[in-house]
Amino acid sequence: MSTAAIMRIPVISNIALLSEKVRAALAALPSSAIENLRIEIVPVSTSALTGPDAVDAATLELLRDAQVILGDPKHVLPALPYALNVKWVQSTFAGVEAVLTQPRRDFTLTRAGGIMGLHMAQYVLGWVISKERKFHLAPLHQANHEFRSHDMRYRHYHDVTVGILGLGDIGSSIASLVSTAGFRVIGLKRSSSQPATTVDYVVNVLPSTVDTRDLLSRDTFQACHIKKPCFINVGRGDVVDEASLVTALDQGWLSSAVLDVFAIEPLPHESALWSHKHVTITPHVAALSMPEDVAGVFARNLSHFHASTPLEYVFQWSRGY
Repeated sequence: MSTAAIMRIPVISNIALLSEKVRAALAALPSSAIENLRIEIVPVSTSALTGPDAVDAATLELLRDAQVILGDPKHVLPALPYALNVKWVQSTFAGVEAVLTQPRRDFTLTRAGGIMGLHMAQYVLGWVISKERKFHLAPLHQANHEFRSHDMRYRHYHDVTVGILGLGDIGSSIASLVSTAGFRVIGLKRSSSQPATTVDYVVNVLPSTVDTRDLLSRDTFQACHIKKPCFINVGRGDVVDEASLVTALDQGWLSSAVLDVFAIEPLPHESALWSHKHVTITPHVAALSMPEDVAGVFARNLSHFHASTPLEYVFQWSRGY
């Protein structure tokens, strides 16, 4: 009988219960998926790599020998100088920008794809419905003991158009749920002035790349002045020139903005967005990485890695997403 090879996989993440969920997901795989491979999931404290003390010998050995790492991008970053033999890094997030700040490109990087779409879609649909139904007025009327149904009249959902910038797996999930709720949905092109005349909501789902940074700036927003849509950003913060966004709101080119992502996070205390009367801010929570979802993506990809078949949701270094 052959002895199974041992693969020790560092898990560098602040996601609670991730290691336990990964072990469960691996145990649920068919035995043929990881045949002749014994896997040891080893949690690594994120503070062990960034604290003032030197990285301990056991962690150094673990990282040096690791072929595979699972982790949050910003916590994987300080581990990479020690991970000389790594072949594949699985991100726990859809975004991997933190890893891009280091020069190495000699390993495969995969995103936590296919698991964020419905979370994002619920966030977007929730805000569209909330704004259309004017839910924000209910507590105000209640506080004043006012039964004011006229103030909460709403448009027919067939008359409301939601435009989506970025129709990848997440954008497609948003489109599917929003259209199921009855709203009209269209895909928007980066170079088009479509938002100016056809949509009531502009939803940005674009990733951060060289081509998309500051893509949504003064000219784009000014073209929206006819319909004055609400702008919802669940993509990446640096796709938007925030100064231009403030101008667009001040000038009435946009009616309002719901922002979950920002060029700098946490959003600086002095940002004009905090106090703007037409802005609603949420702290990058449109889609959280749930441990069981991440574990499922990782387990499937590990079976691909072991079988030398293509991994899912591979980040393309040359394209930036």
